[in-house]
Amino acid sequence: MSGQGQTICCCGATTWSKVIAWIHIVANALFLILSIIAIAGIAALADSSNVEVNKGLVYTGLAISIVLYLFGLIMGVILLKGTNQRRVTYLKAWLIYGIVSMVVTILSLILSVVGGTTAASLASGILGTAFNLAVTGFTVWVVWVLKKEIEMGVHGPNVY
Repeated sequence: MSGQGQTICCCGATTWSKVIAWIHIVANALFLILSIIAIAGIAALADSSNVEVNKGLVYTGLAISIVLYLFGLIMGVILLKGTNQRRVTYLKAWLIYGIVSMVVTILSLILSVVGGTTAASLASGILGTAFNLAVTGFTVWVVWVLKKEIEMGVHGPNVY
C-alpha cells in the first residue's frame, strides 16, 4: 500500500523529523561546547578568586551534563539517519530516548518539589516542565507518525 503521508501543520512527518534531528544535533553540540568551556572557566575562577567552590560537585555536574549532551547529539544523528534512510529501528531507538527524556523531566520536577524549593522556583519549574513535555511530546508524536508511515509503506509529501 503506497499513498501520501500525513501533513503535520505545514510539513510532512519526514521534514519535521529532519528538523527535530538537526535541532537536537546543533543544540546538543552547542551545550557540549559550552559545558567544556564552563569546566575551564570554573577552574580558573576557583583558583583566582575568594569564592569558595566545591570543585568536585561542580565537575561532577558538568561531567554528567557532558555525557547527556553527547548522548543527545548521538541520538540526533540516529534520528537523522533513521529519517533519511527510512529505518524503523533507528526511529524506535529515538522514540525510546524521547519517552525516557519525558520521564526524567517529570522525575526532576518531583525531586525539586520534594527538595523544598521556593514558590517562585516551583512555579518556574512547573512552567518549564510543562513546556518541555509539550515540545518533547510533539517531537515523539511526529517521529511515531513517521515510523507508522514507513511501516505502512506510505510516502510522505516531502520524500520525493
